[in-house]
Amino acid sequence: MIFRKRISQLGHDIKAFDFLNGFRGMLKRSAQDDFAKEVAGYHGLRYAALVSSGAAALYVILETLKKKSKRRKVIIPAYTAPIVVLPILKAKLKAVLCDITLDDFNMDFGKARSICDEDTLCVMPTHLFGIAAKGIEKTENGLCGAYLVEDCAQAMGGRLGNEKLGTLSDVSFVSFNRGKNLPAYGGGAVLTDSEEIFSGVLEEIRGLKEAPLGFKTFIPIKFLAFSLAVRPALFSALYPFISAFKDEKVPDSFNLFRFTAFQSGAGISLLERFEDACRRRRDNAEFLIGSLKGIGCLKLPEIPERARCAVNRLPVFIEDEFEREKIRKALEKAGVDTSSMYGRPIHLIFDLGYKKGDFPYAELFSKAALTLPVHPLLDEKDLDMIVKTIKDALS
Repeated sequence: MIFRKRISQLGHDIKAFDFLNGFRGMLKRSAQDDFAKEVAGYHGLRYAALVSSGAAALYVILETLKKKSKRRKVIIPAYTAPIVVLPILKAKLKAVLCDITLDDFNMDFGKARSICDEDTLCVMPTHLFGIAAKGIEKTENGLCGAYLVEDCAQAMGGRLGNEKLGTLSDVSFVSFNRGKNLPAYGGGAVLTDSEEIFSGVLEEIRGLKEAPLGFKTFIPIKFLAFSLAVRPALFSALYPFISAFKDEKVPDSFNLFRFTAFQSGAGISLLERFEDACRRRRDNAEFLIGSLKGIGCLKLPEIPERARCAVNRLPVFIEDEFEREKIRKALEKAGVDTSSMYGRPIHLIFDLGYKKGDFPYAELFSKAALTLPVHPLLDEKDLDMIVKTIKDALS
């Protein structure tokens, strides 16, 4: 049997000492506080608070903001991670959808302004795929007095000009789940420079329970398993087993408890090499964009001129279904793991009072998207092979 290298869609250069530092974190009472300070400091912000997931971070934010206002609408992109809707509903708020653009595949801020009204609590753009949402820096005083909340779940480490993503708003959140830019296998953080918002966030977190014992026990095992499984040699060998566990179900719940000490210790360790990992993500994405630009049926994201994005995975828009399937099959045969990401837009997953056709760009993108790996474990040969495979498939 001939061994064939396979390339995972996700990956991060996790070392043995990151795993060991997780256990060191379990021995420190201040582990969570230390990691929160590191995350805040990395972003140049005064405050960060840790919880069990990115969705939990959003829920804490929404519970905090709704106590400061009688407004009850939350504007989100019509194409984003479906789990974003769950904290909105749990907080008893109304999700209002806004179509995306086909420039950067993020929220259309022009349309967001037009639907923002006196009942809008917050507008929440997503830096989807780690790509900075174009126009976010021009939203000041243009959102009817609503809060601006950045969804940086996939975008930690990116910049727009001199500002890090997550610092362009009233409050933001990041995710540390597997596959994210800083993967502590779960968890999330709320980020803000507002003392008023942060005090409310802390009040919400004080009401959360500690992580269940079973969760704390299995986190180190999952962390180690993920760090090993995405490495090319093991991913290749275990691919038949791993592919059977790909989960494309729409989530119906999210973890809501406190962040663990193991994740804090591992997170501090990962953060020491984080800038290098972000640079490699950016370089890999820029190489693919530059190499694939101009190929007829491919539409690549337009990254804002001043942005330096730590791309989580690179989205490619291929409207022609026949050509898209040709590319997907060619990459699969070459051993490259791809994804269609979220198979449906939000309004066709949840009953929010919308119907098919209300958000045409979100619907179109959900059918036409194909994402390519850009993680730090890729080398030049991998990137060249991805480009060659796509070009050959279309020749």
